Amino acid sequence: MAINVALPHYMYGLAERNPIIILNGRIYLVEHEITGSGKSATLISNRATNNSTQIELIESETLQNYERRFLTDNKSLIKKIIQEHVQADDSDLERKTRRAEQDLFALKERVPIIEFIYYGVFPYHLKKQKPVRKINPKSRLVEGSLLGKYISSFYSQSSQGDPYQRLLDSKSLLEEMLCPIAPLLMTKGFCYRLTTKPKSKTVQMVMLDGTQYHLDPHRSIDDIESEFLQQLDERIARVASEDTSLLDLESKLRARSDFARIIKKDHHEEGGINFLIKAGKYYVGMHVPEFTLQDSDGNFYAFNSCTVSVELMVQNGKVTDWIRPIVWETYSHPFLSNLNSSRQNICLSSAKSAEQVKADIIRDCRTADRGKTWVEHQIYLVLMKAVDTLRSGYFGDHITPYNHLNIISFEEENSRYLSNPSKYKRNLTNSIKDK
Repeated sequence: MAINVALPHYMYGLAERNPIIILNGRIYLVEHEITGSGKSATLISNRATNNSTQIELIESETLQNYERRFLTDNKSLIKKIIQEHVQADDSDLERKTRRAEQDLFALKERVPIIEFIYYGVFPYHLKKQKPVRKINPKSRLVEGSLLGKYISSFYSQSSQGDPYQRLLDSKSLLEEMLCPIAPLLMTKGFCYRLTTKPKSKTVQMVMLDGTQYHLDPHRSIDDIESEFLQQLDERIARVASEDTSLLDLESKLRARSDFARIIKKDHHEEGGINFLIKAGKYYVGMHVPEFTLQDSDGNFYAFNSCTVSVELMVQNGKVTDWIRPIVWETYSHPFLSNLNSSRQNICLSSAKSAEQVKADIIRDCRTADRGKTWVEHQIYLVLMKAVDTLRSGYFGDHITPYNHLNIISFEEENSRYLSNPSKYKRNLTNSIKDK
């Protein structure tokens, strides 16, 4: 809602009755009757004849107080406008909420699984980059989780204070508008800048504190008033939103809407972590940048980037467990059983069984999560272990890779390194020792 521009404005009426000067954030009344109680000045009406008039500037109130008085005298109307802004924003939020709810319901079978991934697994990785989602250990999900919650529940949040009072306490709009171009003379519906370097040949000047100012036309008081009222309406809209926690609501609704879009996808990646839906199965994956390994003979091998993934076990619409990690792409590596094959299991330890490796992951999870064994955290830890295994290799006794790192088995990777040693040498992560 726009404020009615016919609202009375003190400055307009005041300048109509008597000229005023804006100086140092304060209003000065121009009086022709010299009493000696004000600031002395001279109005030179005609430079050619040097016809001058002694005037006196009577100090009045500040622009800040002047604006507060305007807001106070129009309190009831301004509060009504605030309420109309609130009602309009509420209606828009309700419309957006219904649309988001409809999107989520249409894909309701996916919602709990993707929510588990997006709000349960992703944050463990993303918190190092941008903490956009905060993990809540009590619920095992993040704050603002979507299931079982509705936007209407947020309307009960406490107000952040009276919006009208915050409007009164805000920095003066008139100061922001007028102080950068002051000093100003307002008279007979028009505003003049007082400048020592005139843009045009002027015949009227003002002498203030020994400094001669020329009168340069600026704009009408009507234009200034219209701009003030427009900016005031925009500020009212902002304080209305802040008061009803609409900014917070908008943020939560935006996250809700983003999630509604994400669950429509079969693949989504964010900050190097991703999920994939393939043939009705759900996978969580992590990007592995290209890296370089060195064998025991000093030869180097450049490996392409790839994706390590774990398949999620789902029962009754809930994620209950995970299956050992794989390299999704067609790939070759010492710790993959085959060369140039896709979806291969990664050997995380030749000295331990898959059950023992999983027990280690659960132990690490329990240590990090204060005794808890969240499946979400297990998935993140096993993905990290898989990435480290590919990039760093095995060390120690009783370790035997599937395929020894040598030029015969990994000719392509060695040739890739030799094609640009300066590039791939920077990607050296560690060496592999065959025992």
